[in-house]
Amino acid sequence: MSFAGHSVACVRGERLVFENLDFSVAPGGALVVMGPNGSGKTSLLRLAAGRAAPAAGGFTWDGEPISVTPEALNARTAFVGLLDAV
Repeated sequence: MSFAGHSVACVRGERLVFENLDFSVAPGGALVVMGPNGSGKTSLLRLAAGRAAPAAGGFTWDGEPISVTPEALNARTAFVGLLDAV
């Protein structure tokens, strides 16, 4: 099952954090997210996990938009943010 982002944009407050982001992760693959503080790494992960909605674009899991079956996305993923208890 592949996971992909298509033309994803993120706005936080009034600030455009990133836009036109495309990626694809093949089954068994990994996505490495790198960048300086404030570049949108955690925001991207929150969007990809369905915890927030992108300003533009979207994500697919095996070709189907994650917004169609949020229950299936929740069953296949886990998100532990910076402020979540471990």
